[in-house]
Amino acid sequence: MRDKAEAVLIQAEKAPVGERHVHMKEHMNMLEDIMSQLHNEHPAPNMSAEEHLAWMEKHDKLVDDVLGQMIREHKLMMADKECHQ
Repeated sequence: MRDKAEAVLIQAEKAPVGERHVHMKEHMNMLEDIMSQLHNEHPAPNMSAEEHLAWMEKHDKLVDDVLGQMIREHKLMMADKECHQ
């Protein structure tokens, strides 16, 4: 799902200004789904401390990636001033 969201964001970045909003809306919906999934994920209670740390590192990396995509989309909106149309 993360890779699909990234692909949609790239489409938005490459699209003409008048068409970006379609891709951006789809991208934000995808990010909302991803963040909801990440919020609902929890490490298994029987994980060792090492497994728990590995799980947290992977989870943090996914959250950072999603936030990075949100920042890219925000910059795209601000660059084109699409949020004011």
